[in-house]
Parts: sequence; structure tokens; C-alpha cells
Amino acid sequence: MTSSLLLFRSGPEVVREMFPEEVKKVMSSKFTILLADIVECVDDPNSLVQKLRLLGPMHIKRGVRIEHMVPMGEALIWTIEEVRLWLWGSLLKRKFGI
Repeated sequence: MTSSLLLFRSGPEVVREMFPEEVKKVMSSKFTILLADIVECVDDPNSLVQKLRLLGPMHIKRGVRIEHMVPMGEALIWTIEEVRLWLWGSLLKRKFGI
């Protein structure tokens, strides 16, 4: 299971309620692509702002409210941390032949 799918399956209750089970895998893929696109723009503030501005209307359309931001942010940080740990572990395994 990809980490973003984990976010949609076991993330905050808000996320689980907003996305029916049959939509979660599709949303997970879209989320992963969008997140990668945003990360690529981190060094270009103008592009980053443009991309982030597009997210607002998308989230409003889905029914996201301001109170959803904290639990979603926490779940996102947890997901990023999990990926970071996985990548770090993979690097160490390759480096030391574990």
C-alpha cells in the first residue's frame, strides 16, 4: 500500500468520511502526483504559489473546511515521515548490503 493510500485509508476521520472506499485509490494516486508536482516547485516560489492557489477551489469543491486542515496536516506530516524513514532504511540497506 502506498503511503498516500494509507493516508486516505487510515488518516484522520475527516478524510475517511470525505472519500468513499471506491474513490480512495484514485484519490491516493492523484494526491501522490499532486504532491510530487508541488515538491518539484519548492525552489521556484512563483510556480509553487500558482500550484497551491489551484488547490483551494479543488478542496472547497470537495467540501473541505478550515477545521479539516489540522488533522489533515498531521496525517500528511506522518505520511511524509513514513516515506522518509522507508527511503532512509532502503538507502542504509543498499549502502551496507543488509
